[in-house]
Amino acid sequence: MKLKLAAALVAGTAAITMLAGCPTGTPNVTPATPFAFNPNAVLQGEVTFAGQPLGEFADWTPRLDVKQPGGNRLGIFANVEQNRYFQFVPPSQNLTEGQAYQVIWDYAGATPSVAADFNTIDVYVSDPATASVANTPEVKFDVQWNVNPSPTLNATASPTVAKPMTFSFNAIPNLNADYQVSVFAASGGSALWSSATLPTATSVTWTGKAGTGANPGGNQLAAGNYTWNVKFWRKGGTFGGANFHGETLRFPFTIQ
Repeated sequence: MKLKLAAALVAGTAAITMLAGCPTGTPNVTPATPFAFNPNAVLQGEVTFAGQPLGEFADWTPRLDVKQPGGNRLGIFANVEQNRYFQFVPPSQNLTEGQAYQVIWDYAGATPSVAADFNTIDVYVSDPATASVANTPEVKFDVQWNVNPSPTLNATASPTVAKPMTFSFNAIPNLNADYQVSVFAASGGSALWSSATLPTATSVTWTGKAGTGANPGGNQLAAGNYTWNVKFWRKGGTFGGANFHGETLRFPFTIQ
């Protein structure tokens, strides 16, 4: 995943400064035509990274699916324009008016290789929105998450009951969310250990045992390669439920 993060972040943070330093007079530039959604769309929205169009990035093609609240993916993918705007327009995106849907952003890109690449949310599912032509709902995602994970990529750890290791991360700014840390085998699959829900804290300790919570009852995990990630969901809701939720990419680490 070769994201042009530097360009995107500079554009996002320096916009006011750049405007203030522009020369006076009217530039000889034709303004871009504003994007217009299809009037027959029943669900629409946009995806950005740090407020910038996803067209800033080199190797990603937008892909947005839907599901009914709390259900499975339907395999109905949005039309995407300008690497930013998406819409579901029947009959090719056949959503039922009056039915609630959750839109799913899924990165599904190349395997990340450097720390900056992990600043993109892996999966992000919206709150439910009711499909309608007359009052088309608009769903917005910003998929930047500067996680600042610890342990860092490819770090080593030796967690024990006597000396647990600590996972820590940044919360998503301005999002009313609960969090959970999980550990996985490097090959994937279900979580080997998951923390309790973290309603306020952004760090948690782990003894290296399989199971759940602060005192998991499983076996001590063997030395080897593992990954960990952070899940999030609307405060008071559930991961996978009829509320917004999502997760980071998985950060590789080694138990020695």
